[in-house]
Amino acid sequence: MGILRASVLASLAAAALVLTACSDDDGPSDTSDSAGSTERSATVETAPVALAEGVVTAFYEEFAAGEYDAACARWTRDYVRSSVETWNDNDFGKQVSDCPGLLAEIVEVFTIVGKPEELLVVTGVAGELTGDTTATVDVTLASDPDETETYELTQIDGAWLISGDESGELASTDEPSPTSSTSSTEE
Repeated sequence: MGILRASVLASLAAAALVLTACSDDDGPSDTSDSAGSTERSATVETAPVALAEGVVTAFYEEFAAGEYDAACARWTRDYVRSSVETWNDNDFGKQVSDCPGLLAEIVEVFTIVGKPEELLVVTGVAGELTGDTTATVDVTLASDPDETETYELTQIDGAWLISGDESGELASTDEPSPTSSTSSTEE
């Protein structure tokens, strides 16, 4: 998984350095202004690439804001299943049973090195259509400005959903996630 492989592993490495240096900089902060800024509905009629990019950006905004159900609604069921299995099989942290639990655990990793709401800020995004109902979106995060993660998206019932990542796991046209009703095409 892109988010697990690059961002979390980079954060774990940075955390080891931070813990070795014995620094302490993880005070509370409020970033409630960024979570709802991206339009949730994505219709086919307007710039498909921009819509796919918007889904990835909105995912990270919701993720950083702790809106895990909304963030998970942007993933297909198969991608959720694969991501949870990858996390559990690789012992990245506490075992999880669902997408919101997975995202909460990833945030725990990020809190070791900084504030997730700052580390998960999208600093760059570029998408490309790869088919009539598929696209890839490259995203750069504040946590690692030198690393780009690539997500695969599939258009299902007129809405773009994240269906895979740079490793090619699950770039399929499966069903929307069980909570994807929050990202429906109704306006």
